[in-house]
Amino acid sequence: MKMTVNEILEATGGKLLFGTSSDVVTGISTDSRTVQKGNLFFALSGENHDGHRFMDEVYRKGAVAAIVQKPLRRRFFKNVIRVPDTLTALGDLAHHWRKKFPIPVVAITGSNGKTTTKELIASLLATRYRVLKTEGNFNNLIGLPLTLFRLDASAEIAVLEMGMNHLGEIKRLSQIAAPQVGLITNIARAHLGEVGSLLQITHAKGELLEALPQNGMALLNRDDPSFSQLKAMPSCPVITFGEHKESTIRLSSVKRKDLRSLSFLVDLRGKRVSFQLRAVGRHNVTNALAALAVADHLGIPVSKMKEGLQHFNTNSKRMELISLSHKKDLLNDCYNANPDSMKASLDFMKETGKKRRRVAILGEMLELGKYAPTCHREIGTEAGKAGIDLLIAIGPHSQQMIQGAKKEGVRKTFSFKTAELAIPTVRQEMRPGDLILVKGSRGIKMEQITESLKEVHNAL
Repeated sequence: MKMTVNEILEATGGKLLFGTSSDVVTGISTDSRTVQKGNLFFALSGENHDGHRFMDEVYRKGAVAAIVQKPLRRRFFKNVIRVPDTLTALGDLAHHWRKKFPIPVVAITGSNGKTTTKELIASLLATRYRVLKTEGNFNNLIGLPLTLFRLDASAEIAVLEMGMNHLGEIKRLSQIAAPQVGLITNIARAHLGEVGSLLQITHAKGELLEALPQNGMALLNRDDPSFSQLKAMPSCPVITFGEHKESTIRLSSVKRKDLRSLSFLVDLRGKRVSFQLRAVGRHNVTNALAALAVADHLGIPVSKMKEGLQHFNTNSKRMELISLSHKKDLLNDCYNANPDSMKASLDFMKETGKKRRRVAILGEMLELGKYAPTCHREIGTEAGKAGIDLLIAIGPHSQQMIQGAKKEGVRKTFSFKTAELAIPTVRQEMRPGDLILVKGSRGIKMEQITESLKEVHNAL
């Protein structure tokens, strides 16, 4: 990328404190540790960091310019741009850069399945287009702009993930990315503590739909309880996907081929089409259905859709099935958790583990606020309904999880405050042939459990 300091001033509304407006920037950085020669550095300020403290360092590393929001204690001999808010300026400049490339942008949000669906869409579209996609979970007010700065003349379409934990965040992300196609995977009980209610979550996710242009396209889950509310939000046409008989792209049936793959039939443009998916859990078929709906809208033929699904691989820590020694299987789903994604993982255990001992190692679900005790008891109940033989619960609300599980008939349970404290018991309690689920919110560090299991029980 190349932008002059003057262009940056115009896009951000900033004031040049020191430097020369004709200088050229060739890259963007928000992290002083990764600054490279020619970069523009954004001095972001947060609870645990302040980029303004590293101005000398970034200039030593070759930064051409920096954008700041705080008064500086001394004069610099490089370009310094002052703005009211550096995070806002980052988004404004990313929007300016995005508008240089008149390509379609597909935006994905929802409570569950965002990253998997994004990867599925990118895999399908890559059979015909050169795709820029969100890497990892760069889906917030920092990550999405950094993704857009990777746009260049080679990109033919962009697939962007949008996350949120408060009202107004998706609206701002949509302003920055200016998507033509918007997909909401589902509405579920994630971030209840921050947003307040399921209705508020619907409004927060629906900000994407309200941002779509009249000539755009919205894609919605017809089976989602919030569908009727979401459908009323966009000014553009709506494509639906799901099992509902009125779905535009309708799921007809699902069949498990083996522990690691599924086949499913889809009613698509008047024909019933068979697809194969290498993924764990029936909910991933819904994610695939959403991706097929996007691909169909963007002109991908069925043959290429099948090819794209063949190239798809599930992400690490998201329903990742790992074979361990002595015929044990570990379902590593520790990337994140909320009540509905927990239930989906437990449903998989119920469907596939009938002839095996089923072990669930479940961590705290964070950001539930006043709903946390009830939600954790509910998940304990779901563990019992799923036929879990051994439940190891971790976190401040682990006792509520245990209470729900015991009422539903789970006989053997353990409770720990942290994942680290649980490791000795986890190692001791595993048996040959176990089907083991590890899931919890990212802040509980459930990856400590999975790494310990892989180390002791030899991942194959």
